[in-house]
Amino acid sequence: SQRYDLEQRVLDIRDGMVVSADGNLSAPLEEVVGVLDEAQILGKGARGPNPTGMSVLTFGVHVVEVAVDVETGEVQVERVAAIHDVGRIVNPLGASSQVEG
Repeated sequence: SQRYDLEQRVLDIRDGMVVSADGNLSAPLEEVVGVLDEAQILGKGARGPNPTGMSVLTFGVHVVEVAVDVETGEVQVERVAAIHDVGRIVNPLGASSQVEG
């Protein structure tokens, strides 16, 4: 936001592009990340309603914090949190296997 003299709240990342709410900025994400130096990127998201005519049965969420080396592209997982609404667990091994994938 500082590089483009814009407030953080008006910027979004869509389809690999950093875009401003007013449409005046559209820059490739890799270009923006390449000039960040030691800046931190914080992601935020939300889930909207199910698409019309579709049923999406979501019972869990995974959140991952990563560190990215902007020079090499190497990604290191820092922390992982997995939250699932599983009800009563009858088979603990089966339940943990579902979370692990």
